[in-house]
Amino acid sequence: MAHSEAARRLGEDVPRNDVPMKRIARLHLDGKDYELPVMVGTEGEVGIDVQSLRSQTGAITYDPGFGSTGACRSAITFIDGERGILRYRGYPIEQLCRGARFTEVAYLLIHGELPNKDQLTKFRWDLNHHSLLHEDMKKFLDGFTTTAHPMVILASLVAALSSYYGDDDVDLNVVRLLSKAKTIAAFSYKKSIGQPYVYPRNDLSYTQQFLHMMFAVPSEPFQFSSTVDRALNLLWRNQPHLRFLLLAHQRFSHSALHRRPLHQPNLLTPSARKARTPAGQFRARSASSSFDSRICPAVLQ
Repeated sequence: MAHSEAARRLGEDVPRNDVPMKRIARLHLDGKDYELPVMVGTEGEVGIDVQSLRSQTGAITYDPGFGSTGACRSAITFIDGERGILRYRGYPIEQLCRGARFTEVAYLLIHGELPNKDQLTKFRWDLNHHSLLHEDMKKFLDGFTTTAHPMVILASLVAALSSYYGDDDVDLNVVRLLSKAKTIAAFSYKKSIGQPYVYPRNDLSYTQQFLHMMFAVPSEPFQFSSTVDRALNLLWRNQPHLRFLLLAHQRFSHSALHRRPLHQPNLLTPSARKARTPAGQFRARSASSSFDSRICPAVLQ
């Protein structure tokens, strides 16, 4: 990571804790003792692996709210809402907000490291040049009422992407989702206020392109505000309800839990699976609100 311009701007090493620790938890049930593996995370958090519990004991765990259950291991994000901690690939969110741009954080989440100059240039080019929607997709928008919920529109159009674009290239589809999601969001807003759709401009940055599609009108030039552009960059890096990074830092929220069973091969196309994220967010209320209230003041200082 030392060769990355963004990494140099951050000026700190990524914390690592890769030393394995072998620990055992013992369960006493009906006069018998059972051993269950203990897992220790990079931040020292402890979990008991109960995958073999039913096969060993015939018993299951009971945790209706998933308050004491970890449904997966993540190499992407660590979040602790009670302590106000959020790390992306080991980087504290405050550190990223000071020294990295939105596109760099997106690249970090996807690829595991901050991009160098050439990688960042290509990534930005890809995001800009995949922002157009197939013209036929506007017919989907025409079918919605002006009062349709934006999450419903987003879920429908993301699912429809697989009808127009192939799903074989995973990296390309990640770029398409990041790029086209903001276009879908902007078109949805224009639909709700009865204004004509504004097409993306490839000469603008990611956030500027979104602002242009949201608020420009054909009858006059659109003036960008550097303050709004910077604020939107910050929000998209660390606010779960305002950014399009596949909800990477939301742990296992309702929408993420809905998607997990469908991430098995051959069940649904990638676009259809991704559509479950906005569909879940339409009704779900994530448990990350406690995190937001604690971390955001520190981020925006």
